Amino acid sequence: MPISCAHHDALWRGSPRDRLTAARSLSKKGLQDVTRMLLEGCPTDSWPYGCGTSINPWVIFLGPSPGTSPASGDANYILRVGDPPTAGHPHSTMLYRDSKGFFDRLRVLTIALLRAECADDLSDSDRLALAGMMNLDSGASGEARNVAVKLEFGKWVLELSFRRLRPKYVVGVGLGGFLRRPDNAWLLDAIGGFVGDSFHPDRPTRTVPFKGYREKQYAFRLWEAVGHDGEPVRFILLPQHPSRAPMTNTAVWGTAVQEFLNITALMQS
Repeated sequence: MPISCAHHDALWRGSPRDRLTAARSLSKKGLQDVTRMLLEGCPTDSWPYGCGTSINPWVIFLGPSPGTSPASGDANYILRVGDPPTAGHPHSTMLYRDSKGFFDRLRVLTIALLRAECADDLSDSDRLALAGMMNLDSGASGEARNVAVKLEFGKWVLELSFRRLRPKYVVGVGLGGFLRRPDNAWLLDAIGGFVGDSFHPDRPTRTVPFKGYREKQYAFRLWEAVGHDGEPVRFILLPQHPSRAPMTNTAVWGTAVQEFLNITALMQS
């Protein structure tokens, strides 16, 4: 169910700066209360691995699973212990240095997006404090085709990503082919509950060709979801997974980020 604690509503209102200020004014007990409300309905007793976010992100990245490219010496990758949400500072997930540079690219996109949507006086750390990475499965899998999402967990992740955390953007990473799998048909219905009953990754509300790479046709796919209290949430599937060619090329990724910003500006107009 959506968070209904009225005295915490300031956390999810206004501009990125307003959210940051509200998060930093939250007491330790207040953060525990919000975390407990966010965790409601999750099949795990504690905050799950692979779901790292602040309590009031402006942007949520949504993927199939945490993947298999840990940083050197990362013991938590073996232990699989999740860190609960943060308030007013970046979650450890958004500072992670994985071996494939996946989070490096997400940081570039996050910082650029928050810079475009808020005054430049926020620091990069401030901007990363308004982002999170959610996964439909908490297990390790380097290939989306090997991920088996459990219904109860997947539905909790979607509810959290689209409604409870109240982001302005949900950005799908590596979801296109994953959602086309026959065994994931229920996920189409689940996401359809937020973006419309006819949801399918091949039938976006709007398609915007990616111009930054000409050797193969890629596109951004866009929907507008219904978030908490009917507020719009922009759901965008990236043209390609950030850890796969051609996005691993710095120049191509830079172009993808700029085109993403152009799209978000149009969606707001």
